[in-house]
Amino acid sequence: MVEIETKLKGDLSAGLDGFFDDIKGKILLSGVAALFVVLVPFIDAGRPARGRWLTVLGVITAGYAVGMTAWGYRSLTPVYVVVASVFLLAVLGWVTRQPGRKR
Repeated sequence: MVEIETKLKGDLSAGLDGFFDDIKGKILLSGVAALFVVLVPFIDAGRPARGRWLTVLGVITAGYAVGMTAWGYRSLTPVYVVVASVFLLAVLGWVTRQPGRKR
């Protein structure tokens, strides 16, 4: 019985080696991205010029995430949700603005 289980485990893991390597790479990449997100406030501190490229990088990253989600779902619903959210934030910002305060 133990031999059969060992043989089955060996056959299964041998067939999934590439799959686990791919998963490990994705997890590692996600960890690096999370570390970058944590370090952004320290990178951005004190220099407005750096904030601009971080904003551009953030917009590109968010666009990529929404695009890949839409592609994965094979639907434009995630894009519609983002557009509706941006519209709602703009409306709320306009409604709650302080009168007489200039940008």
